[in-house]
Amino acid sequence: MIKNGSKISQLQSNWSQLHDLDRAKAVANLRRSGISIRSIARQLGCSESLLRHLLLALWAPAVDLAAARNGTLSTNEVVRRTKAEGTRRQQKQSKNRELNRKRKVTKASKAISDWLKKEHLDESRGEAVAQEARSMLIADCASGSLPQADPRVTHPAAEWIERCRPNGPIDDGTHYIACYALWLARWSFCFCRDPHIAIDALTIVGRL
Repeated sequence: MIKNGSKISQLQSNWSQLHDLDRAKAVANLRRSGISIRSIARQLGCSESLLRHLLLALWAPAVDLAAARNGTLSTNEVVRRTKAEGTRRQQKQSKNRELNRKRKVTKASKAISDWLKKEHLDESRGEAVAQEARSMLIADCASGSLPQADPRVTHPAAEWIERCRPNGPIDDGTHYIACYALWLARWSFCFCRDPHIAIDALTIVGRL
C-alpha cells in the first residue's frame, strides 16, 4: 500500500498533467485519509485557497462536470455556478424554515386564544395572562429553568393543558393572573416544544 507521503509525492509529480477535476479528486482522497488541507497545500507547494477552490468544483452537477471535462466550461465557471447554486439552496432552506416557523406560531397562538376563551378569560384579562406568561417564559429561558418536556414527545394542546394544570382550583383572588399565566407558560412551551415559538405566539395573543 502506498503511504500518504508517497501519494502526495506522486500527485506533485503528475500535477501539471492532470485535469483540475482529477486534481480535486486526488486532494479529496488525501483529505479522506486524514491529511489536512494545510498539510497537502504545503507539500504540493500551492495555496490552501486553490485546493478549496478545486474541491468545490466536485460539488457541481454532472452536466457541469461533463462540460468542464470537454472544455466547454472553465473550472472557475464551474465553481462560480456551484457557489451560486449553494447560495440559492441556502436561501430556499432559510425561507422554508421561516415559513414553517410562522405556521407553528400561528397554530400556537390559535390554541392559546381558544384556551383563554374556554377558561372564560375576557379580552383584558386574557391579554394580561398572555403577557405575564410571556414574561415568565423569557425569564425561564434566560435562567435555563424551562419546564421539563421531552422534545421528542408530541401531544395535542388539550393533553398538554391537562398535564400542566396546576394543583387545586384557581380562585378569582389577587393572584389568579399569575396562576393562569404559570399554567399557560408551562403548557404553551410543552405544546410548541420551542420557547421562542411559544413566546412569539404569546406576543401575538397579548396584542389582540
